[in-house]
Amino acid sequence: MENTYLFAWNPKNWVFKDLERNLNELKDFGITTMDWKVQSTKKIKLGDRAYVMRVGDNCRGIFASGIISKLPYKGPYFKNPTKLVSQVNIDFDVFLNPFTESNLSLDEIEKNIPSKQFWTPHQSGIQIREDAAARLGPLWHEFLQKKTRPFSDILVQTLFEGTPYQKVIISYERSEFARALCLLEYGYNCIVCDVNFEIAYGEIGKHFIHVHHINELATLNAGRYTDPITDLRPVCPNCHAILHRKKPAMAVGDLKKIFEERKLSQQYF
Repeated sequence: MENTYLFAWNPKNWVFKDLERNLNELKDFGITTMDWKVQSTKKIKLGDRAYVMRVGDNCRGIFASGIISKLPYKGPYFKNPTKLVSQVNIDFDVFLNPFTESNLSLDEIEKNIPSKQFWTPHQSGIQIREDAAARLGPLWHEFLQKKTRPFSDILVQTLFEGTPYQKVIISYERSEFARALCLLEYGYNCIVCDVNFEIAYGEIGKHFIHVHHINELATLNAGRYTDPITDLRPVCPNCHAILHRKKPAMAVGDLKKIFEERKLSQQYF
């Protein structure tokens, strides 16, 4: 069973230097990864849920959510780079611009979630109580649904995917937890061409990969339950685009066969 953790951001202590890049990644790829200081390290697991609470001013509230994609490790402390502290990587599927967008306010959280949970921690990365976590997920989803955010996808944190909803264009809900489980099974190498972006580009390419739905969500009239192991495969952006050049999309195995044949005949490599 997944646990849920609450991370803290104080605008007085930290300004997001790469915020524009992170927001663009989220818009283009549906995910952006950041490292975050963590207090509780013993129980934390890959795939655990993460929320970020704004603290330290009058705009306290949750503005981001994602999953833990790298277990605790020692990294430089932002206040003192010579000091090492425990950190995790978080793959964010929702990250509202904290300088321009409203958040799920602390008042709203405390009003709707009667719990002994402490919501404004001084130490980032504390575990949220089970009773509070069970109520927080639906409350966060309801908050996101009410927001008017043209040209962006509001993601639903469940393995049920594909429900069409209209924002100017038709988009389809995708589960980032399903993505994480797929990558835990298959890793970050493209299943077609075997490229690994971390090997190719170093740190900037770490954990970058698309995830392909073998049965396209856009062909459905309603949502469905996704099995991350049988329904999803990691593919690089190039192979992903080629798979979808046919309607319906090519079979992954067929494209891999073409790739291997041309590689052997040295027509490309």
